Amino acid sequence: MRPSGICLLTLGVSADNEILLKANRKRDNMSNWILTLNVNSGAITAIATVVLVIITGIYVYLTHKIAKGSEEVIEQASIDREIAYIRDQLEEFYYPLFLVVSEMNDVENPGKAVSDLFNK
Repeated sequence: MRPSGICLLTLGVSADNEILLKANRKRDNMSNWILTLNVNSGAITAIATVVLVIITGIYVYLTHKIAKGSEEVIEQASIDREIAYIRDQLEEFYYPLFLVVSEMNDVENPGKAVSDLFNK
C-alpha cells in the first residue's frame, strides 16, 4: 500500500508544482511587460502626446466648421427677416393702388372709373 500512496502524494505535489510554474511564468511575463513599459516610458509618452495633438487638431477643425455653419444660418435668417420686413412695407404702400386697380377691373368702363376717382 505504501507505493501507491507515495505515487498519489507525488502526483499531488507535481500538479501543485505545475500550477506554481504557470503562475511564475505569467508573473514573469507580466514583469517583462512592466519592465518594457518602464524602459520605453519616454517613447510611449511621446507617442501618446502626438496622438492627443492630432485628436485635438481634428476637434478644432470640426468646431470651426460648426461655428462657420452657424454663422451662415444666422446671416441667412437675418436676410430672411429683412426680406419679410420689406415685403410687408411694400404691401402697405401698394395696397391702395391694388384697390384702385381691382375697382378698375370690376367696372365695364375703366376710363370712367379713373375719372370718378379723381372727381371724388
